[in-house]
Amino acid sequence: MENSLSTMIWFAFLGGLILNAMPCVFPMLAIKILSVLKTSEHSLTKVRMSGIAYTVGVILTFLVFAFAIIIIKNTGQSVGWGFQLQNPVFILGLSVLFVLIGFNFLGFFEVSLPSRMVPQSLQNKDGIIGEFWAGALVAIVATPCSAPFMASAIGYALSQSPLTILLVFTSLGLGLASPFLILTIFPKLSKYLPKPGNWMVLLKEIFAFPMFATSLWLFWVYGKQKGVDGVVWLLAAVVAISLFVWVLNTSHFKRRGKWIVAILALVMTGFSINHSLDQKIKKQTGSVEVDDRGLEWHKFSPTIVKELLDSGKKVFVDYTADWCVSCKANEKVIFSSNLVKSELIQQNFALVKADWTSEDDIITESLESFGRSGVPLYLMYGGESHNDEPLILPQLLTPDVFINHMNEIK
Repeated sequence: MENSLSTMIWFAFLGGLILNAMPCVFPMLAIKILSVLKTSEHSLTKVRMSGIAYTVGVILTFLVFAFAIIIIKNTGQSVGWGFQLQNPVFILGLSVLFVLIGFNFLGFFEVSLPSRMVPQSLQNKDGIIGEFWAGALVAIVATPCSAPFMASAIGYALSQSPLTILLVFTSLGLGLASPFLILTIFPKLSKYLPKPGNWMVLLKEIFAFPMFATSLWLFWVYGKQKGVDGVVWLLAAVVAISLFVWVLNTSHFKRRGKWIVAILALVMTGFSINHSLDQKIKKQTGSVEVDDRGLEWHKFSPTIVKELLDSGKKVFVDYTADWCVSCKANEKVIFSSNLVKSELIQQNFALVKADWTSEDDIITESLESFGRSGVPLYLMYGGESHNDEPLILPQLLTPDVFINHMNEIK
């Protein structure tokens, strides 16, 4: 057991490290590295304090997720990595947050805390509080992503004691924070980075657009949960928040008029968010749906998998979610391949989709039965001994890898 725990802690660290290269995290990390370039001429203590504050923000945020999972598990419910993304409120907040980050990167506004809210001992620490919240933000925006090694580590942790869950999530956070932490502990490494200059401002502004693109993707995910009307009201909230940001930073209003417009913008924001969350989407009642690639997908249940196998078919089960970046990338690569589609037909495969976009206890329990805590998970069943354990595919797929695994099902 101790060897397993140490291995999974190491896996969690590697998974967190790899998360830095994911599209939802990399722009944020790049901005933090730019901040090192700006502060590299300051005292070594200040630079290192910024790295420590950032790391504490990352780790504490992951520990908040861990405690939430422990509490939910203790109520008898099933839960896994990314469970918060099944909540439309979280998706709504995250999408608006990315819009605001984009505005911040473009220089429309800067976030600063009133001096009375910051202890005197920290006021001259070059934004220690800001570094802490930057780390927390990076941890939050990393939640839609899943990296290699993460699935095994978190899946293992969720089946163990609360202490194990906390240890694994701490290691995950440390892995995510480690590149920036190392750079601040050893600032001489920054000499291998480009010299500071106007290109840093340009790069920061360019990174605003991946933030807006991420918001666009989150709007789409929210639409899957709340429908078109829900997205329209969400966009109305974004417009109202944009008005709020603009009016606080413009000089075209006197102080009194500025606050009147700002308060009206906040009221409009609350009104729009309330209407957005009130929207409901009609759930599909059929057991089979055809996707935009012409492939038929059965809605997941353990029963339907058994029925398809009993009818003589091989079965591919795709555990996925609309908010899972890795899932959507794999699906695009695999099922856009004509060779894969022809092999599916030739080898008599049936396709089953376990959609975990919204909370689903049956899918969560099924994931847990394979030692997984989140998506993606890919299974292949079939052959003469189809009651045997399924073949588990890698989390990163190519058409060749997919077809090779199809050929293993005899």
